[in-house]
Amino acid sequence: MQFKQAAQTEIEKNVHNAMTKLAADKTINIKLADLHVTKVKTIAVPNHKTACVIYVPCNEIATFKQDEHLVAALEKQIVGHQVHIVADRKIEHRTPKGYRAFCKTSVDVHANLLEDLVAPAYIAGKRIQYSAGQKLNKFLVAKVRKAEVENRVAVCSKVYEALTGIKNQIDFM
Repeated sequence: MQFKQAAQTEIEKNVHNAMTKLAADKTINIKLADLHVTKVKTIAVPNHKTACVIYVPCNEIATFKQDEHLVAALEKQIVGHQVHIVADRKIEHRTPKGYRAFCKTSVDVHANLLEDLVAPAYIAGKRIQYSAGQKLNKFLVAKVRKAEVENRVAVCSKVYEALTGIKNQIDFM
């Protein structure tokens, strides 16, 4: 496992050590030595575990999602943190005459970020509720993987709000 930057923070060192231990283990089915991590961010969530968001390159996110036990194994190694692996996507701002790909818009980046946060499950629907001048996004997660994701939903909602600034609520459909 390789980091894109040379200087590492304490949590990045913990993630690096956990990934090298898992790479030596034969329980994980993917080769972690060839993969990269761009950055690691911690987000404090009140009344819950601290969230550890691991950013990986967009072209490697599918490889990280191949083994569903990777996140659980990382949470065992990094004690006290709930681990989320997301792709490091950038929002391109609109230029007056330039073309902008849809994958670079804020709508697509935010939708893909939410898909990465609720990783084994998937978003089945989206509703927007307007009340008293405020906007609340309600995301509906499919009940197929409710048992696996149910205890992570509250932290996912707070992480999404911290990263995007969008007030939201995640429910099961």
